[in-house]
Amino acid sequence: MPRLQLIVTLALILSACEGDLSGGPDAGLRSPIDAGSAAEAQPTPDASSDATAPPADAPPDAGGDAQSPSQDAKLSPDAEPPLDAKPPTPDTTPPKDISFPPPPPPCASTGSSCSADLVLGKGKVTYWRSYALDAPNAQVTRGVVVVHGSSLNADDYFGYVVSSAKAAGVLSSTVVVAPRFPESAGANDELYWGSEWRSGDDGSAPNGATISSFGVLDAIATKLGDPSTFPKLSTIVVTGHSAGGQFAQRYGAAGKSSPAGVVMRYVPANPSSYLYFNDHRRVNGVFVNSGSAFSACSSYDNYKYGLKNRSGWPYLASQSDSVLKGSYFSRVVVYLIGDADTCNSDLDSTCDDHGLAKSCSAMLQGDHRYERGQNYWLHINKYFAGHPHQLKVIPGVAHSGNQMFNSPGGRAALFN
Repeated sequence: MPRLQLIVTLALILSACEGDLSGGPDAGLRSPIDAGSAAEAQPTPDASSDATAPPADAPPDAGGDAQSPSQDAKLSPDAEPPLDAKPPTPDTTPPKDISFPPPPPPCASTGSSCSADLVLGKGKVTYWRSYALDAPNAQVTRGVVVVHGSSLNADDYFGYVVSSAKAAGVLSSTVVVAPRFPESAGANDELYWGSEWRSGDDGSAPNGATISSFGVLDAIATKLGDPSTFPKLSTIVVTGHSAGGQFAQRYGAAGKSSPAGVVMRYVPANPSSYLYFNDHRRVNGVFVNSGSAFSACSSYDNYKYGLKNRSGWPYLASQSDSVLKGSYFSRVVVYLIGDADTCNSDLDSTCDDHGLAKSCSAMLQGDHRYERGQNYWLHINKYFAGHPHQLKVIPGVAHSGNQMFNSPGGRAALFN
């Protein structure tokens, strides 16, 4: 080829290339594939990716990126949203407890239909309950364990607390449990205690089974605190009236069950006596630990009235004085005392004191239940200030568990 022709041919080729690079009129003749190869290719999402491909006819934006803003957010999680973007609306739909079927209506009868047996090793204890303790229930947020008095009428006390829960509007979200502590032998595997079940004494069964009455409460509290059964339960209340009030107050110091994430509350109502944590008692308006009343009552500070000589009480003997004190005064305790519970038949033969304890150890705590409750409250405020305890005086109520638990103050102690 002649040199001049070669030069002209090369010039034409260079002119055509410059037109392509500058986006000239011939640029529109390029194929979509050629145009796409000039930009960074987008990754093709695989089946596991959240990203989705744009429609085939989606026009590219000015930047040449064929992905929509929403797709950018999926592929680039760190990308900031546009300034005018609205925040997402929070989902306020309550979570569904898919694995927990709706519970049956609470059982509220004081008859045998609401009772069951709690198996503890080789022994068993009968109790009443508003919901089964082994059936998953995501509706319950509180457990109330109520302990009967010296009449051993667990069914009646179950009814008192069920009635209180109904009045408070919380029966459907409360599991009420009322164990019974027999004082004489029954069936071969039925546990029974003497009268000191109220103080944590060991019980036994004819077949040789044995357990402290406080150990029974530990087992119940552990069941209530099991998140696989009651995942929303956050509070357990241990309460009792009269002898049951003694039980609740002493268990408040010695109880060993404290399920994770659950607040324990102890509500003794009108107990006949209290567990003291030092040897001072209020005599004639002054706290003292000596004098004629003490010299005539050398055992006044032994357990169950004080902390001394607990060796005969295995459940408590395993815990030191400092542990019992530390536990009790760090826990939530609400004392319920009726201001009309003032009978002592030794001082007034016309009234019924419902088995008020009248030993010298008990009398050093006060003449009757109301006075003993007042003295105990003054005592712990003097010697153990800073505790989280509360006192609720129930006006006009004498020695009645039903009236105590169904009073406004009683309901507040159990359910607030």
